[in-house]
Amino acid sequence: MTELFGDIKKCASEVLGVKKATKKTNYSTDVQVVELVEKKAEMNRHLSSNNTKDRKEARKEVKGVQKQIGKRLCEIENKRADSLAETITSTDNTRRMFEANRLLAGIGSSSEIMVHNSDGKDIHTDAGKANEAMKHFRSQLTEGVDESLPAFIGEPKPLDCPITSAEVAHATVIYLSATLMN
Repeated sequence: MTELFGDIKKCASEVLGVKKATKKTNYSTDVQVVELVEKKAEMNRHLSSNNTKDRKEARKEVKGVQKQIGKRLCEIENKRADSLAETITSTDNTRRMFEANRLLAGIGSSSEIMVHNSDGKDIHTDAGKANEAMKHFRSQLTEGVDESLPAFIGEPKPLDCPITSAEVAHATVIYLSATLMN
């Protein structure tokens, strides 16, 4: 079974690729913070390469820049907290608790998923996106399958002979080898 999951993971990474992290863990888009961080990095490089300058004074300057960065980040966080408080207090009394929970938990509106049709044009409606996804997966999953396959008629029941993990692994290997040859 672990071999099957390994094959699926390998196939997914080859087909879809692996998304790498694009941001550092401590990342800010604020212009002042970015400038101060670059200034501090430059001062640290200069400090490590220059032995003639008084190192004590240079370290004090670096600490001063670090304090400026901390103050600016604190200002940004306070503005964010004020905005959250304003949003919560402006909400109707009956919904205030739920709005506070949603905002403080970081649950916001989900980001839009961009879907393109076969012509490369964006689809903006949810129904259109669902329809395009259905068409895509239908073509992926039923390509080359005979359309005259009869529908199942009768009472639902378990399989007479259950599918084993070995059969699934074997089918995966055959499928992967067939797709790699195409």
